[in-house]
Amino acid sequence: MLYSDPPPLRPFSEAKPTLLVSWWITLFCTCIILLRLAGRYIRVEKLFREDKIVALALLPLFLRIACAHIVLLWGTNNVDLSGTTLSDAELSHRETGSRIVLAGRVFYAATLWTLKLTTLEFLTRLAGASMKKIYLRLTMFLRYALGVSFIVVLITDLAVCQPVAKAWQVTPDPGGQCRQGFVQLIAMGTASAAIDVILIVFPVPIILSTRIPTKRKVLLVMLFCFGFLTVGITLYRVPKIIQLRGDQTFRSMWASIEILAATVVANIVALGSFLRDSGVKKTKFRPGYHSSGTTSRGGHGVTTGATWDDQEHGKSQQQQRQQQQQQQPRGTESDEWLDDLGPRPRRESMRHINLAFRRLVSVNISTDIMPSTDSDESKSLKNGITMTRDFEILEMSDMTESSRRAGAGPLAMTTAFAVSANPPQAAQGEDNIPQRMVDSFKRAPGAKLASQKGYHVHDAMPSAHHERERYYDVRAANARTVSTGLSKELKGRHLQMIAIGGSIGTGLFVASGIALFQSGPASMILAYFFVGMIQFCIMQSLGELAVAFPVAGSFSVFSTRFLDPSWGFAMGWNYAFQWLFGLPLEIIAGALTIQYWNDQLSKAVFVTIFLVLIAVINLLGIKGYGETEFILSIVKVTAIVGFILLGIVINIGGTPQSGYIGGQYWVNPGPTNHGFKGFCSVLVTSSFSFVGTELVGLAAAEAANPRKTLPSAIKQVFWRIAVFYIVALFLVSLLVPYDDPRLLGGTSSVDATASPFVIAVESLGSTILPSVMNAVILLAVLSVGNSAVFGSSRVLAALAEQSHAPRIFSYVDRKGRPLVSIVFALSLGLLAYLVNIKVHAAIFDWLLSICGLSSLFTWTSICLSHIRFRKAWAAAGNTLNQLPYRSQVGVIGSWVAIIANAFVLAAQFWMAVSPVRVSTVPMSATQMTNNFFQKVLTVPVIFIFYVGHKLWFRTRIITILGMDIDTGRSFSRHEAMSVHSKDSYRQWPLWKKIYRTLC
Repeated sequence: MLYSDPPPLRPFSEAKPTLLVSWWITLFCTCIILLRLAGRYIRVEKLFREDKIVALALLPLFLRIACAHIVLLWGTNNVDLSGTTLSDAELSHRETGSRIVLAGRVFYAATLWTLKLTTLEFLTRLAGASMKKIYLRLTMFLRYALGVSFIVVLITDLAVCQPVAKAWQVTPDPGGQCRQGFVQLIAMGTASAAIDVILIVFPVPIILSTRIPTKRKVLLVMLFCFGFLTVGITLYRVPKIIQLRGDQTFRSMWASIEILAATVVANIVALGSFLRDSGVKKTKFRPGYHSSGTTSRGGHGVTTGATWDDQEHGKSQQQQRQQQQQQQPRGTESDEWLDDLGPRPRRESMRHINLAFRRLVSVNISTDIMPSTDSDESKSLKNGITMTRDFEILEMSDMTESSRRAGAGPLAMTTAFAVSANPPQAAQGEDNIPQRMVDSFKRAPGAKLASQKGYHVHDAMPSAHHERERYYDVRAANARTVSTGLSKELKGRHLQMIAIGGSIGTGLFVASGIALFQSGPASMILAYFFVGMIQFCIMQSLGELAVAFPVAGSFSVFSTRFLDPSWGFAMGWNYAFQWLFGLPLEIIAGALTIQYWNDQLSKAVFVTIFLVLIAVINLLGIKGYGETEFILSIVKVTAIVGFILLGIVINIGGTPQSGYIGGQYWVNPGPTNHGFKGFCSVLVTSSFSFVGTELVGLAAAEAANPRKTLPSAIKQVFWRIAVFYIVALFLVSLLVPYDDPRLLGGTSSVDATASPFVIAVESLGSTILPSVMNAVILLAVLSVGNSAVFGSSRVLAALAEQSHAPRIFSYVDRKGRPLVSIVFALSLGLLAYLVNIKVHAAIFDWLLSICGLSSLFTWTSICLSHIRFRKAWAAAGNTLNQLPYRSQVGVIGSWVAIIANAFVLAAQFWMAVSPVRVSTVPMSATQMTNNFFQKVLTVPVIFIFYVGHKLWFRTRIITILGMDIDTGRSFSRHEAMSVHSKDSYRQWPLWKKIYRTLC
């Protein structure tokens, strides 16, 4: 029977969790909408029509939550009041609540329909980009359908109770039809689900008919498919509410969840577009279009001139733009759907220059350095380079210094460059796909820099000037890392997700369980916050260096360049070991995670599967790796956000066993465990969790425009990771007590069964959610394994370029892949087959002990390199304003990070001597000895590498005056662009300056 007896009377204490969740969801939806509006205005300084519509959704959203607050607080007549005595005030409150229920349902429907109208408005603009008028007519029909369906929902809401005819008198018992409102529920659910399905299916033909690139078509279709989330929620909640006899608490809870899902679906396309590198609409070059320019660099300034011409017709720039606008149909811009930009006249002055350098074009650069005297006897030193690279890093001005040392006198540098958009001629047999695949593994042309006078650039060590002694040529190493042939295809979104993907893995999902057990919730949060602030300083220092010198190897090269070649040798190899030995460990973690579902499955089979997947991804090239990490990182970030929302619900609503949780686990068993010693033990664990953020520095050498994309990635990566870590772990500490025995139930440090995230979700009693969380952990493990191959292969290739490793590792193929280094890293992944050996955990403990503290030493080296670079920069007469990107914490931040890292290292030595006891059984002498060497073995290994290299090559610490701060440095393209940028910055409002500073 559809209408049944009313549900039982519930106290407010049972409705309170639903009320709190509804408020949290309302605030979260508000943040999503405001983030969309802020992002749009920051990018284009205007709001589109769909943005204004979604802003209007805030009004019914807050009116609805206000109604829900009163209804849940005062109650309604839709309960069984038999045997209950109510006062006149309580009866009046319930009468008021029953009336407000009707209004709340109207605002609820208005919120959903406004969000659907937002999506439809975007589809209207997308339909305008196609050349078929039928799509515009269909969107107009959908507008009418949306309006009619809302009127139907409104009528069904009011008709069942007839509030106007009865003067809103719905008491004392309006009857089952009005009391439970099933007619409105079914009508609204049917209409909402039908419209959502239409809004998912209808955009597909529109998207396919536009000129959007294929991969963006696929991405856009996938984003629209998120609408199935709201359809699934609707199909679940309608029969469930009927089953529960219209229980208002359950109804309000799922109404809030549906609003949250609808808000995400309505804004996901717009928020996804903000991940693009820039908001400039792109225009493809016409065949035959050519641009050329010359740059003269003298001792007293920089003068830049550019000449742009059309080889076919010789037309002026104005005529070319007019011809392009006439040839291009109205509304067919390929990127309009994603960039959402209108015209931007203030950028027209530099339009051609920006387009020329942002495209993957052929750049022919010849640098002539000659004495300024007119003497015929003076010789000209020439260095000719022809490669496809970013113009910014190819200005080898350090040749000036070497020429001065030769006594040539003052020098003037002239750099001539030509940018051509002519497509390369197809080679014979290019259509032969197998042959092209074979040829792609051949050495990249120009991947090796030839010997040049004044540089001592050569392949065989020692140099001609030092044949009879072992000699390390620093300048040759610096020059080689500039020109390695690595592909430059990464964008800003790739850089951000590579750093996030490399650091969100077992360190967060699994190792945090040990951290919680050893230190308690308060110490764990404090330790992660402490290391997070260290990371902020380190990332700022790395950002300044990597933007100024986007060279292969990044921080491993900086140690050689700014500190000591021997120290660079030790740091580079130790960092490579960290990822080389970490790869098989992550693969084993993936195999153990699979056993969460079935422990009878063979681990070796899944080791093979995961190793093949990682190999395929890395052999696809940097673009394939970047896209894979982008997708996997989005999944991980989405999962963390979902866990945060679910954690709030669990904490407020409670579990079937415990009820409301709140902060009771901070009281019993308490906020800390093992006191200050527990805090120190977690410092190293938290440092391990943040490993991988520095990968963004390695990726800078393969970014299309590091000077533009890297600063934003450096700033945003820190904030995202810090927020995800701190908020997620805070919720974990609220849901899982530190004395939970399951935190130590894993068979190893990578066993996902001991993950506090899985334990928290298991407390709900659900059989699906723990599996979902475990699947996310599996993807996170594979993502970190993927990053392990990327990090180790790039560092090995850079070590080879610096003559720190066998030259074979510097082999770069035509696709820009360091092929030999990748294969070597993958070969060490075969160690994962040790998973079937009972002592595999002990083996990997000793392997990882070789490089267990590598990250601390690497981060300290980054800060030391930054400090010494700043000194050399000032000694050369340069100002900080000349840097492409400047650290927000300066040299002080680097010193703070060094001191903090020293404190973490001291804590590690303390834990090595006196570890925290995790069981009641005391450790034996053998266990204590093993623990000590496993925790500090990195220190003697680094010392042996450093001293051995120094004794062999007799290197010295690089002096400030002898430091090379020019080779591979990123120079300004145009002085006028810098002036224009500063003038534009002064005109920004205060909020925009703050946003740009932080993000």
